[in-house]
Amino acid sequence: PTTQDVSWTKTSDVRFASYQEAERRKGMLGIPTGWPVLDDLMHGLQKGHVITITGMTYMGKTWVLCNLAHRAQKAGARVLLLTKEMPKYEVLRRVDALTFGLPYEKLRTGKLSAFQKFRYKKGLRKLSKKSSGELIVVGDDDFSSGTTVLGIVSKVGLYRPDVVLLDGAHLLDDDRGMTARVKKLYNVSQDIKRAAKMLHLPWVQTVQQGEKDTLEMMAWSRAWAQDADEVLEVLGERDAKFRTLKLQKQREGRTGEELIEFDLDRMNFSSGGIPPDEEPTED
Repeated sequence: PTTQDVSWTKTSDVRFASYQEAERRKGMLGIPTGWPVLDDLMHGLQKGHVITITGMTYMGKTWVLCNLAHRAQKAGARVLLLTKEMPKYEVLRRVDALTFGLPYEKLRTGKLSAFQKFRYKKGLRKLSKKSSGELIVVGDDDFSSGTTVLGIVSKVGLYRPDVVLLDGAHLLDDDRGMTARVKKLYNVSQDIKRAAKMLHLPWVQTVQQGEKDTLEMMAWSRAWAQDADEVLEVLGERDAKFRTLKLQKQREGRTGEELIEFDLDRMNFSSGGIPPDEEPTED
């Protein structure tokens, strides 16, 4: 009979081949995030995993997601980013700023220097000749089956990405039509978990965190943390040029955290650095 069940004894070659692939890739089991500490902890964005990024308003969850999109496509991956939080062309502009190293506020308001404008125009022209890596951004008005998990699955079938990124998972509608908030969000979270495993793709999503929320209760539901394979919290001060990416949960492996720069003028989101209040002083 046709089945997706597997035999332990008859799949030994498959498992050893999987081990050899992990050995060849030096433990990198998925698409690298580009942040060394997180990659050491998570071993990349892995197929079938749901990675939930949470944090308070203005902590930069969407910027973290855009960084992942930028780094994944730069590494040659085909990326599908679906946004419930902001217009799709704003997402593309953020990725432009990351790609070409342009100060975001000046790019947004048309105040680039002559040299920056030249570099931007030249970089955009080269995009059409890019031979590997792709980023497809789907806005709220483009979900073919409505703003639901099934709508996203249909987009995956259309674009065949290597990774799915979703900004604002808590804003999705329930495919069953449930409108009561707690039950609706439970259903959405469960459907996302099933979809990630069925599609065999890494599924990275952001969810909002309120002032009184905890790891167990994010965006009005316990399901987000329960169903996630990894939970990454963005911490810091709103106007600070540093953030902490704290791996709060991991189904397999250790937890930990990484300090990153958060500089929208230099488009620097690199690992490390010393926060201003911790800079060493001379004796």
